[in-house]
Order: sequence, then C-alpha cells, then structure tokens
Amino acid sequence: MAKIVFLQNLWFKFLGPMYISAALKKEGHDCDLFIGNDAKEFVPLLKEYKPSIIAFSVMTGMHSWVLETAAQLKKEFHCHIVLGGPHATFFPEVLLNEGIDIICRGEGEAAMIELADALSASRNISTIPNLWVKGANNQIIRNDVRPLLQDLDTLPFTDQKLYARYPALQDDPVHVIISSRGCPFNCSFCFNHQMAELYRGKGRYVRQRSASSVLDEIARVTASGAIDRIYFADDTFSLNKTWLKDFLPAYGRRFHIPFHCLVRINQIDDEIAGLLCENGCKTVFFGIESGDEALRNGMLNKVITDDDIKRGAAILKKHGITFRTYNILGFPGETFDQALKTVAVNIAIGTDFPWCSLFMPYPGTRLADYAREHGYLSGELTPDTMATSFHITSMLENPDRNRLINLHKFFQTAVFFPSLMPLIKQLVKIPPNPLFQLWFGFVYFFFYVRSEGRGWIWAVRSALKNRHFFGKK
Repeated sequence: MAKIVFLQNLWFKFLGPMYISAALKKEGHDCDLFIGNDAKEFVPLLKEYKPSIIAFSVMTGMHSWVLETAAQLKKEFHCHIVLGGPHATFFPEVLLNEGIDIICRGEGEAAMIELADALSASRNISTIPNLWVKGANNQIIRNDVRPLLQDLDTLPFTDQKLYARYPALQDDPVHVIISSRGCPFNCSFCFNHQMAELYRGKGRYVRQRSASSVLDEIARVTASGAIDRIYFADDTFSLNKTWLKDFLPAYGRRFHIPFHCLVRINQIDDEIAGLLCENGCKTVFFGIESGDEALRNGMLNKVITDDDIKRGAAILKKHGITFRTYNILGFPGETFDQALKTVAVNIAIGTDFPWCSLFMPYPGTRLADYAREHGYLSGELTPDTMATSFHITSMLENPDRNRLINLHKFFQTAVFFPSLMPLIKQLVKIPPNPLFQLWFGFVYFFFYVRSEGRGWIWAVRSALKNRHFFGKK
C-alpha cells in the first residue's frame, strides 16, 4: 500500500485530487490532504503521515508557491514529489525544477494508480504512460499519454472525505459535480485545443457519463449531508441535448435541489430552457467574451453571433432562469470602443450577474502566440513572467491599456447602473489606482455571492481564509 498526500495553499475543494484519491483508495492505497501556507506548516503533518508520494495539483500562475514548497520539502523527505494538473500538463519542463521527481500529464487516475502500485511493489516507474520521470543526472524520461478512458462510469465517485479535516470546506453548501469530460470547441484563448492535440488518436475526446451514474452520485452526497445547491461544472453542460432530455426530468423527479450550470448560449432553445427551469435550474453561466462580434468570431474563434446571444438570453429570461456572463477586456489590439460594446451587450440582454476579467496571455494558447507575434507583448512570455491574477492589470501593450484596466474595475457597476456611464468614462482616464481596485473587489464579491448560492457567511469565511491571494499581481 502506498500513502499519497495532496498539498495545497488555496482553501478550495478541487475535483482533480478528489477523483484521483477515490481511484487510489479503490485500489487499496491511502490518501490524505493538507492545506497550509508554506513548507514549515506541512513538515510536522508529513512526518506523522509518512507519505510515499507528495502530490500537488498545479494551476499556471500558482506554480511558484508549489515549486518553492516542493524544493523545501525535498530536503526533509525522501518520498517522490509529483506535480499534476494544468501546469504540469502544458509545461512539463517544470520537472527540471529542484525537488520535483515526476510530472503527470493529462488525466491522472490510471497513471497515479500505476505509480502507487509500482512503488508499493518496488517496481520500475520510468515507463508509466502519462508520467515524465526525472532519472539520474536529471535525465528526463518522457512517456506518452495513455488512451483516454472512454467509459467515465467506471470511475469511482469523487472522494468526499478527502477534505474532511477542514470543516469550512467540508460544509460547503454547494456540491460541484461533472457529468462529462472534454470540450469540442476551439476558442483561441483557451487551452482546450492543446489538450485535444495531446490526446489526438487516443480515443474520443468528449465523453459523457450516464444519467444514472450522475444521479447516483448526487444521491450519495445528499444522503451524507445538507446540500443547498448543485453546480454542474462541465465545460458545456448543454452540449448533448439527448442526454439532457433524459437526465433533467429524472433529476427533477428524484431531487428538489436547485442547480446551476455552464452552457453555450447558442445551444439554448425553448425546449432545453423549459426542461432546465422545470427541473431545478436557477442560474446558468455562459461566455460572451467580447461584445464586438467581429473580434469574438475572428480573433477569438468563439463562433457565436450577437443574435445568438440576444436570442438565448431572451429565452432564459422567458423561463425565469437568471444568468452570469463571462467577459474579457484587453484582447490584443482591442480598442476602448470595442470594450464598451461588451458592456453594452450585457446591458442589452439584462445580465443578472456580469463577470469580467482582463485577458491573460497563457503561453502556448493560440491567442498568446498571436499577441507575441504581433508585438503586443514586450519581453519573454513564460509562466514565470505572467501575472498571478487576471483581475488587476494587463500584460499587453496597447494605447488604451489604462482605460481598459480601469473599465474592468467598473464593468459590473456599468452593467447594473448604465446611467453612470458618463461618469465612468471620465473616471477611466485617471491612472489605475488602489481605490478602483478596492471598489472592484467589493462589487465582485457581492455578485459572486449572489450568483453562487453559497450564502454570505460561508463566502466571507472563505474570502478571509484566502486573503493572501488578494492583490497579487
């Protein structure tokens, strides 16, 4: 039996470790998870637990903390340190850093089981698919990914006990679940096209769990505690209409728990909206990205028209479903007038919960490559030169840069109080400053709580626990 511990510094329940922990436990291994701010906090816990593997699920932008912590822990412990998650998948050379022994690319359940089994039996670990392994003299052994798991129903349900030592997270009134994996769309600002390319020829990329499997998982969770809301975190919950027509009525008959989900607005019609509404859907989230149709469907490759957005939003309003929109300002070459169109579209459709970020040029995405090739980025673009937050500043060169940064801070205010637009247009001429950031934080938090359904007490407590992330650039 191997002992695997997941470490993180963000107070949040991540599905990745919960899926991998469930898979490992099913095969007889032991898993735990610790949350802390630095290596010193973890040392006494790790000495007591005595892990075979220390694992981190890493997002780009948060990787610096992981690398620093791993390097310090490697001096104290002789177990294997493994990095997984998006950063390890798309930037596998992170393995060259001190303290990292293995990185896991792509979906990690089968790879981590094989690794744990091999370590338990003292077998060779250098040929395990999905893993890059650091050998002697820092030689890197690069294994290809294995074929994608086609039947998601064979996976065990997420390990709901993994965060049990942290009641503040364990008592989250919103249960997050996914019913599918993969996204068929190719937006230029997203990593999805890279993941699809990584798995080219390795099986069907978009996979759907059966309705019965999802319903059974919800039943298990609701039987163990009070759940106020379900959040279906699929990339596109509205993708498979046949599946929805089967699942939604069954959900409505079996449960009386409101839910929210991510949809693609051009897939919403009267029939689907009616089924969503009748069976407990209170809020949907969808991406607009830019209010400029030419930019949205050209540079961003979103393939959604203005008419699609207006029609879908009107249908949602008709059925009493509120919606949160995802918007981005500061795309390569975007003008202030184009950004104002994004505000205008949200006003026109009556967005209930507007959300907005500044464009982050993640290395390796098509849009980041475009920005670099066309001179919108000065200096080298690497994960280490990126900002850790897309809510503070813009990395791109742009004559309207400061006005775009400031408009982001007033985006939600402008959507809800259009009469203030003349004042906002004057305010954005002032250089970006902490007062604007403070106002944004207040309004953002208000809309976040209202749209998530978690309640003010839980949200404030969570914000205080994660306060060390606020204000990071």
